Amino acid sequence: METRTLNTIQKLMKAGGIISTLIQVLCTIGIVGCVIGIVSLYVFPANQAVQLCSMAIHQMIHVEIEKLSFSSYITAMLMGLIICSLEVNLARSARKYFRNELKAGTPFTFEGVEELKRLGIRIIVLPIVAVIIANIVHKSMCYYFKDVATMHINSFVVGRAGLLCIFLSCIYKYGAELVEKK
Repeated sequence: METRTLNTIQKLMKAGGIISTLIQVLCTIGIVGCVIGIVSLYVFPANQAVQLCSMAIHQMIHVEIEKLSFSSYITAMLMGLIICSLEVNLARSARKYFRNELKAGTPFTFEGVEELKRLGIRIIVLPIVAVIIANIVHKSMCYYFKDVATMHINSFVVGRAGLLCIFLSCIYKYGAELVEKK
């Protein structure tokens, strides 16, 4: 039985799938950009490589671009690589959820509820893990190279989105229980 509300939910799920695919593609481009940035530091003359890397770094990490050394650029690109890899992972998980929900035709399935809850937990935990790993990389580089600049990762507010997914999974579970009773 299709209702106007279910049609709206399905359209939102379709939009979510498109957005998560777009995020996955853009973050994959970010990964490639970081790798190209690292390689370009070794291939191009210093001033050209610095201009290429500066554009990418400034979007992800707070640091004064003018004061970066060679090892600082490498560190920033490695940190960016970690963050983009995490985002690709999360976007892939979200896309999988949206695809499975559209296949089921309703968010009120027990499988979908569990998948949404797992997605919420991942949205909360993985960014924390990525920041920890990126900071370990930064501290390690600071240990080996004395001229690495201080860097701070732009923290994205995803914890709330994870809590929202977990909250929605509870509501969807109740809906799944009602559907099962019929």
